[in-house]
Amino acid sequence: MKSTSSSSRPRTARPGPAGEAVAGVRITHPDRVLDRESGLTKVGLARYYGAVAGRMLPYVIRRPLALVRCPEGDQAECFFQKQRTPGMPPSIHGSKIAEHGILHVEDEGGLIALIQFGAVELHGWGSRLPESGVPDWIVMDLDPDEGLPFARVVDAAWTMHDAFARIGLRSFVKTTGGKGLHVVVPIVPEAPFDAIKEFTFGVAGEFARSDPARYTATLSKSARRGKIFIDYLRNGQGATAIVPYAVRARPGAPVAFPVAWRDLGKMDPRDFSVATVPKLLSKRRTDPWADFFDLAQRVPPAYLQMAHARRRKSA
Repeated sequence: MKSTSSSSRPRTARPGPAGEAVAGVRITHPDRVLDRESGLTKVGLARYYGAVAGRMLPYVIRRPLALVRCPEGDQAECFFQKQRTPGMPPSIHGSKIAEHGILHVEDEGGLIALIQFGAVELHGWGSRLPESGVPDWIVMDLDPDEGLPFARVVDAAWTMHDAFARIGLRSFVKTTGGKGLHVVVPIVPEAPFDAIKEFTFGVAGEFARSDPARYTATLSKSARRGKIFIDYLRNGQGATAIVPYAVRARPGAPVAFPVAWRDLGKMDPRDFSVATVPKLLSKRRTDPWADFFDLAQRVPPAYLQMAHARRRKSA
């Protein structure tokens, strides 16, 4: 989504009619090109989010959001935004949690209104209003160093799956719209963020200790050479992760896509984009995340206590 001259823009991007409405929201500048590689336009992005709203909204409604906005369709001008700004319609709600200004939506109209205001990416907190201080999911981000084959990430995801399964937690997996994977664990919202972050810090540390040639829990680039960074940092209050079905502001308009564990070794994350996902969903017989919010599972208290003790000892 980098800037480009008008002569180099794709001729395949057909402009929508001026002021076309999607889910009742008027889309201005509908023919603005957001991605040269795919020819994606602003109205095309709104149509995509309208097409996947039924699948996406359960992960978005009443969840504090952070946006990557590209109001001019130029990647160089994209920026991260977490707060509601003047001019946004009432369907985009704003409030404050502790020191955090937040925004959230409650329906499809609010979702499409975000796109009208230039949003491309949607990232969500680990909690949902009104229980903003207690997460309802855990996200472990498997972020590989440059050059590592995707098969290494798949192996790491399965290892993470098994680690959670050993303590009675069922996990789900999705692509990120990049080179990594997210292993996501739905939990009953009752343990505070600090406790869950301590637990995930312990999980990441155990990976790094058990196989230091493959994994690191250290953020620095030098520690990540040839390894997969087990990013547990998305589990603190105010931290965010890309939500399922969200588009990334990257060439080709890739999508963060929920997949079935059994398909993980047979897929390529580059297969999931704005152009392909609606068709893939229409052909899906079952949703691999269908019971995501039906699982009343908790991190065993003993593991929370061990994580807290380990953190205090290392402090």
